[in-house]
Amino acid sequence: MTTELMIVLIYFVVFAVINFAVYMKLSKYWYMTAGVTKKDVAVFMNEHITDKRFRYLIRWLRKRAKNSRQFNIMLFFLASAGFLALPMPSAAFIAAWNSSMAVLRFFMAAEAIATIFIAALGFSYGRKIDAESESYYASEQYKPYEGEDIPEEIDDLDELYEEPEEEPLPAGANFDEAEERLEFKKFITGYVRKLIIAAVLLFCLFSPIILNGFNFKTFTFDTSETTTSVSGDYAEDSGAPSDESRPEVNITYIRELLIEKGYDPKGSLEQVSEKYPDFLFEDCLSADDMEIHFEYFKLVNTEQAKSFNERLRQDISAEYAVGASDIENQESNAQFSIYTLETDAYYAVEVLEGEGVLYVRCDSVSATWMKVFLYNLGYLEEF
Repeated sequence: MTTELMIVLIYFVVFAVINFAVYMKLSKYWYMTAGVTKKDVAVFMNEHITDKRFRYLIRWLRKRAKNSRQFNIMLFFLASAGFLALPMPSAAFIAAWNSSMAVLRFFMAAEAIATIFIAALGFSYGRKIDAESESYYASEQYKPYEGEDIPEEIDDLDELYEEPEEEPLPAGANFDEAEERLEFKKFITGYVRKLIIAAVLLFCLFSPIILNGFNFKTFTFDTSETTTSVSGDYAEDSGAPSDESRPEVNITYIRELLIEKGYDPKGSLEQVSEKYPDFLFEDCLSADDMEIHFEYFKLVNTEQAKSFNERLRQDISAEYAVGASDIENQESNAQFSIYTLETDAYYAVEVLEGEGVLYVRCDSVSATWMKVFLYNLGYLEEF
């Protein structure tokens, strides 16, 4: 896991803790709308040790609430904080493990904005309820809950606790056997419920493996096929792709690969010729999204390609190099040459292979995804 990805995951952990704290604080204001305190709720929960106690709690509080509008508004703030504390970070973790940086950026912005919005409105509204309830808790109208008023407060309590009709005992069975069978049925039900919860937790934990290859742009599992067709068999000793297994990288192959990844590559020789009038191009294509930019150029001969290659390297260095912390690398072999520049903000790569020149650029958050892409093309030995 890269440092930047670790920082992103820590970001969501921090916001999950913040939202949990907000949830706990807002719950006090929610109880106030029903005229009870946290201590009253604790007594009620201890009195209802069942798997439906939270449902009972909501119905009990709703019965007691004098202002249903305040009750529902605070319940909305509470549910929102709970969602931001658990489900939203979980979804973001899955996106992060699968290098879906566009989705991850959306979650990061949504988490921060929603947290600020819910906390600001929730506490503002909660303080208003607190001010209105201050005199009530100091008056004789308030009586700590001790359980005696359940029948008065919840008319359908018997319905809530209504047990299913008991099945008639089979011939020859006694009461102890029926009780044992009922306990076994409860045990199986509880065991299955725990297995489902464990399965969900394990899915979240191993989602990087389970969802490996899931493309959030096309909502398909396409990496396995792409990896087979793109990178082939790799050398077992070094982990790098062998020469025989490298794909024949050309403009048609790049176009098909980008389409598989969910991009819409386009090309205009007229525009490229206007931008680079000193070079002769046979074909070109480009693809963009918010974080990633691809360009592939097919020139008329290798001499033109080498000259254009040098021009792009100079442009990359001039535009993105900023300081001593930059990581600049240049390698070449019999098949291709590659130039990479990694800064705190950008990752840019230029590759020369025959008459083809590949130029890719992305922000630092998407650098890992880009390295995997270049690795599958055989241009990088590791990522």
